Amino acid sequence: MSDPAPRVLYVAEPSPRFGVPKPVVVDASLIVALIFAEPEHIDAARMLAGRRPLAPDLLPYEVTNVAATRVRRGDALQVLQDCLADFHAMGIELMPSDMPLVLDLAARFKLTAYDASYLALAGTLQCPLCTFDKRLADAAKLYLGGSAEPTP
Repeated sequence: MSDPAPRVLYVAEPSPRFGVPKPVVVDASLIVALIFAEPEHIDAARMLAGRRPLAPDLLPYEVTNVAATRVRRGDALQVLQDCLADFHAMGIELMPSDMPLVLDLAARFKLTAYDASYLALAGTLQCPLCTFDKRLADAAKLYLGGSAEPTP
């Protein structure tokens, strides 16, 4: 079976009205690409260089769920445990979600609550949201008011 084509990395930057960019919110698609060395991992690493990654506190569960799925598909458990150790070593700052805002954004943009939690955090902190998920990037473009163009 051949590897799927690499996904496009989207970065939704807040408009200038938010002022100086702050640390970056990263979603599970970006972290999974990085720690599991998916084809997009180079773009993910480049995007995180020199930035302070933040995420909703659900991120470890999403990343672990991807690892569990890979175990069921036959990937080696120890390799995946090593990948999870790499994830924890990244020191991503995890933050609680504003659940009423998450629900509002999920309803408004037809997102899962999981995806809406990343969008809510980016909006609350007024900082960029980095994702490989085009649907989330499109919602972020609308909500944050900045561009969500693919990275060069």
